[in-house]
Amino acid sequence: MLITTPGNNRVIFEVELPFTVDMTGKQFAFTLKTADVTVIRDIRTLFFQEGDAKPAWLHCAWGAPLEVTPGGRFVVYEASAGATLKSEYREISRKPAKKVNRFQLQLAVALPEKSPVKIELSDIRIEPQAPTGLAATDNWSPVPVYAKTPARVQHPVGPIREDAIARARENVKNHAWAVKQMENFRSIGKHWLNMKKEDIPRWIPEEDAFFKCVCPNCRTATEFAWAGSKAISPDGNTLICQKCKMTFPNEKYPENHTYTIERPDGSLKTIRCYLGPDQITGGENMGPRHHITGALNYVKIRHLAAIRHVALLYALDPKKEYAERVRDVLLRAAEVYPGYSVKFRSTVYKNPREGHYMAGKFHSWKFSDSGIISSLMLAYTLTVNSGVYSDADKVAIENGLAREFLWLMTAYPPSADYCSNAVPAHYNAAAICAAVLGDHDAMQWVLQSLPDFLKTYYRRDGFWHEATPSYANMANGPLNYLAATLHGYSDAADYRGKDRYDNIDIIALLPQLGQVLNCMAVGVLPTGCLPAVNDSAYQARQNVMPLDQIALLRPTESNKRLAAYFARRYPVPWERDSLFSRAADADPNEPRPEILNRSRILPGGGWAILRRPESAEKSATVLTYPFFSSSHSHHSTLGFIVCENGEEVISDLGYQSCWHPEYKWILSPLAHNLVVVDGFPQQSGKYAEIELFAGHTDILAVRAAGYRTAAPGVTRHARTLLDLPLPGARKYLVDLFEVRGGKRHTYVFHADGPGFSAGELALKPDKASRIGGPVLGTTFMTNVRSADLAKGIHRFEWTYDSKNVTASHIALAKNGLLVLGEGPGARAHSLEKKPLHVITVEQAGPENLFAAVIETSAPGKAAVQRVQREELPDGTKLTVKHLFGRDEITFYRNTDMVVMRYTAEEQLASVWISGDREAAGVKGYPEYRGKILKVEKDGRTLVTDLKALPEGYDLSGKILSIDGLGDGAYRIDSVQMANVGAVIKLDPEEIPREVKAGKTFRFRPVVEKIFLPRQ
Repeated sequence: MLITTPGNNRVIFEVELPFTVDMTGKQFAFTLKTADVTVIRDIRTLFFQEGDAKPAWLHCAWGAPLEVTPGGRFVVYEASAGATLKSEYREISRKPAKKVNRFQLQLAVALPEKSPVKIELSDIRIEPQAPTGLAATDNWSPVPVYAKTPARVQHPVGPIREDAIARARENVKNHAWAVKQMENFRSIGKHWLNMKKEDIPRWIPEEDAFFKCVCPNCRTATEFAWAGSKAISPDGNTLICQKCKMTFPNEKYPENHTYTIERPDGSLKTIRCYLGPDQITGGENMGPRHHITGALNYVKIRHLAAIRHVALLYALDPKKEYAERVRDVLLRAAEVYPGYSVKFRSTVYKNPREGHYMAGKFHSWKFSDSGIISSLMLAYTLTVNSGVYSDADKVAIENGLAREFLWLMTAYPPSADYCSNAVPAHYNAAAICAAVLGDHDAMQWVLQSLPDFLKTYYRRDGFWHEATPSYANMANGPLNYLAATLHGYSDAADYRGKDRYDNIDIIALLPQLGQVLNCMAVGVLPTGCLPAVNDSAYQARQNVMPLDQIALLRPTESNKRLAAYFARRYPVPWERDSLFSRAADADPNEPRPEILNRSRILPGGGWAILRRPESAEKSATVLTYPFFSSSHSHHSTLGFIVCENGEEVISDLGYQSCWHPEYKWILSPLAHNLVVVDGFPQQSGKYAEIELFAGHTDILAVRAAGYRTAAPGVTRHARTLLDLPLPGARKYLVDLFEVRGGKRHTYVFHADGPGFSAGELALKPDKASRIGGPVLGTTFMTNVRSADLAKGIHRFEWTYDSKNVTASHIALAKNGLLVLGEGPGARAHSLEKKPLHVITVEQAGPENLFAAVIETSAPGKAAVQRVQREELPDGTKLTVKHLFGRDEITFYRNTDMVVMRYTAEEQLASVWISGDREAAGVKGYPEYRGKILKVEKDGRTLVTDLKALPEGYDLSGKILSIDGLGDGAYRIDSVQMANVGAVIKLDPEEIPREVKAGKTFRFRPVVEKIFLPRQ
């Protein structure tokens, strides 16, 4: 089908069958073919039963762009029943899809240019549903099954047992930080400790809580309208919008509309709301029902999990009044939780299986239930031996909370959640409930599918599959507690089954879990934060508790040193449970581990980090090349981040939430440092491969080449970064971006800083549309100006603060166009607006090498004085004159490079060569390519067909790249020649995956000779 109109279109394919189809247990599959999948923004699939106007079930998939490749197979499962159509409100009939005779596909198409796009659908089939993991519990009942007597379990169970309590008490006795954490328990728990017993029911209401309710007055989304402690009055009776300051309940918006739903036991429940205009937030329509009291209850329920801190206080200081308050709160929660309706967003269902697989009970999504229930069950098991609980209390709590939650959760497989990063929380809560109840079947529900989940959703080095630190922390946090719950777990004594669990060694059982807990630590920037890549907050941190946990479970010297150093240098204020997992004898003065000083590749995250030991605490450069495309991905592959003086001076903006009004800006290419081709954002399925990594030489270097990181037809899209050191722990960067293919290439760059100078360029007002369409982020640009750029050197400067000025000397080989403007520069989860000065330099294709020399220095203290660019028959040479001499950087078209450094007295200081070149008597080596013939059983020994090796060159610690794998960069341990070819052993720390016979690989030696040591 040809689409010829520009802008946004909805293409509808509808098929009516001459017969009916029973879709129970089936899946709907089709092949989608298009030359450019990036124009497809979402696909909606609706299934109608004979005679029905409403769809029986529907499925929505959307992304930025959509997660489907050209010619790829697209599969829709019945498990998606109950989803809400994006940007429109559409109810489903909720009937079993047994008599489907009509289906409809809706494709939302966005065309940035006036060009036709052909979309073909073929091979449409209805077929048996493929397995999606461990099946839901076979004996799941539509009504929860309760017990009449307390579980026979020896408490405490879960993540904090007697040994952890003893450890915590020892820490409190010996360490000031532990005393402070204990006081934090009291501070957070004071909401419940200071409350009168008769007020508890008001703060744990019987009426349902609803998360999704925009402010009826100003339409501000939940995340901002009801954020913070000031959103509720001290007495808990009124709700205050943090945007318009209106107080609710309010007679202007009366909750005088009611509707009735059926509960699992067959009884009816009436829910009240204000019926107003549709609530459109975050691209979704939550419908016209404004549950205002439900939003007030949601703000109250946010306090519920804090009761765990009272229980933690009791574990350290076992006062009876602490245990009594925990009991009072748990009994009230157990009283009302069974009566809460099953709901997702703002839609209510009879039960999970007759509703939505993401539905929860506490306020909108079962992720909330998992987080709250895990806290309540921890509070229960820590206080149940206090003597304040009767058997009736225990039965009420175990039934009304633990069994009620497991009933909700086990209706579907553990991984049945659209947000995969929420799944570990489900595992964690289910595991502690299983431990509290002594429920073998529930624990098996966790353990049988957990290995596959880790393998599917974590990369080979333990990095979360979405390549975003914030969401990795969201997933990894519960895994930390899960590991503690499972390690040493045994079934109750009266369980005699052959599949009994006894004293589980969870790290021996799941080695990858150990990787997950500490893999990001080596990527921490000098700011103490992790790179703000994809949907990751600017100040995302490496949590210390997982490091403490793995040091406890696997107490190697490396694990213990890393945990001790992070506890001293990068403490995270919200990690108050660490005194239970941190070894009491941990060295509080642990020096910086060497692993944090070296250049490093984190292949799972797509981070290539350049740093040198003498300045690693204050300086680092990160080339980001994440290869996974999901709803949490940004158009940012081949961007980079720079830290100097402990500050992030060239940044990736960071995520603020998908409901933030500037979220689409942060997704867009203009918010990142990269090259855009022909106005296209990066494509779905994008990734990049490491082609060069030199972290062992004085001059540091990295190159990554992108696949699908530019427009269709682009044959080369690659960035090279060179870090050249200067005396006094200073440096400058050379940025080289190659592009081949396309008609129009746009280099995008910004640095942090409110001050900006474009030199003496004659700027004139212009429109951001000169850069491209809205999909690039141009609608967010203000104060837009432009100028014609002549070939040569152009200097731009960003003033960060009194310590840092970042200057970029952009060296053009031909004329171009400069368009600069201000984009949103907010760096935190707020509505605060800050300017971000963005420059774009456009040049005509089909081939360009963008070159820039970048330096951050103190004001007036720049070392780089002059940059020159010269085009050679087979490459480009940059000459950089600086305070300490000059450097000649030659980049050849075949990607060989030679760097020659001279002192101020014109003496040759050093030669650095990547490739088969020779300079000043120093000979380089070619790139070596080979094929894997065999992989030995250890997975790390590769028998290859490589007949030659670089003579006299030590490959130990260098990088081997396996073609076609985004995470295919492996450190080499050793290489030996054999009859068939080279036998390459990978570093013992590497966990190979997808390394198979038949794969091709390459490594690129870098030779450096230093004639005069750097001062």
